[in-house]
Amino acid sequence: MKTIDKNKFKYAKVDSPEALGEAIRKFRKSRGQPISIVAGLSNTSPRCISELERGKDTTRVGKVLDLMNSLGLEMYVIPRGYDSERVDIVLNSTEDEDV
Repeated sequence: MKTIDKNKFKYAKVDSPEALGEAIRKFRKSRGQPISIVAGLSNTSPRCISELERGKDTTRVGKVLDLMNSLGLEMYVIPRGYDSERVDIVLNSTEDEDV
């Protein structure tokens, strides 16, 4: 996983279940939220969150999205090959802009 901003979690490149889990764990910990609290907010078991954060690849997409939503995270699908400058432009543009 490549984290773009090393001082504060900003966003991360996710290319595997392990990278997704690591990104979610780093974000959760950066906010000081224990698994037990996040589990209650996302209606997800602590075990499910722990397994996801360790890279388990069989976690249901719906559960992943519920968890991300409860943490205030969003998922974007961006074509492979965009460099970090282009990603910044895409992420910071408005929906009406043609990027």
